[in-house]
Amino acid sequence: MSTPVLTLVLGLTFVTLVLAYVLWCFPWLTRYWYPRTYHMRVSPGTLLLVVSDIHYNFCDPMVSTVGDLARVLGVKYVVIAGDLIEYRTRVTIEELRKLLSDVLRTLHLTNFSGEVVYVRSMTSHDPIPPREELRVEVAGTRVWVLTGILVIETSGPKIYVLHGDYLCRNGFLAHLVNRLLGPLLLERVGRVVLGLHERDWLIMGHTHIPGLDSGARVANCGCWMRKFLRNWVTRTGILVEVTEEDVYCTLIEVPQFLKIYSSLVSSSPYSSHSTDKYSTQVVQVSHRRSST
Repeated sequence: MSTPVLTLVLGLTFVTLVLAYVLWCFPWLTRYWYPRTYHMRVSPGTLLLVVSDIHYNFCDPMVSTVGDLARVLGVKYVVIAGDLIEYRTRVTIEELRKLLSDVLRTLHLTNFSGEVVYVRSMTSHDPIPPREELRVEVAGTRVWVLTGILVIETSGPKIYVLHGDYLCRNGFLAHLVNRLLGPLLLERVGRVVLGLHERDWLIMGHTHIPGLDSGARVANCGCWMRKFLRNWVTRTGILVEVTEEDVYCTLIEVPQFLKIYSSLVSSSPYSSHSTDKYSTQVVQVSHRRSST
């Protein structure tokens, strides 16, 4: 084979491989695959805490404050937007129960009065259960495990929660896209790809870069992973307050937020029955700060 022909063949092979990788990494480009959606309805007054990328086995010890904060604020749903566990292999339901039991203890979410909603990453780090959706009770806590996109319906806007690997399968590449091409770029793309209404919110993880834009109605939870050469821990999450008319999202550093809230309550002249009053007050103050 002559040199020009060999060069042409190698060039075409390279272009084909690059194109194939791009189509694999960004499945929404051709829509050859679309995630399943799951719907959950919440009433006005509901508080939700959304966290992601805990990477159990490599997580920061302060991740225990997730459960602590959920309890003191009276959070009804703790939503985990993927990459909860570093264990990408097929598991039985009993094996999943054991993994979740260990995780819930680490997060201080055992015997939680609310519900944990675990939105698995579809192509990333999470274990693969025998069914795409299942409900289990683990360590005294109700856990809803699902694979795809969670749509939280309210009396006003909807909240879309996903890991983010539908928008870009490769987590490191997703990180680079948002780091180099613009803050929350993949989240903004996700709004268009999923066809969100202008008042709907999109919340995801995957990039390990926390952020919130109240105007664009997009947010990223950040990361709790401590790993050699990949110590990207941010200890952040999204606190979601549902009202009759709207949905308010706040990017918080969970341990610091818990500390501020606890000091407010401890300095209150009122009894412990003032918890709802103070949790609402802290959320509203934080929301105003994040909007400025």
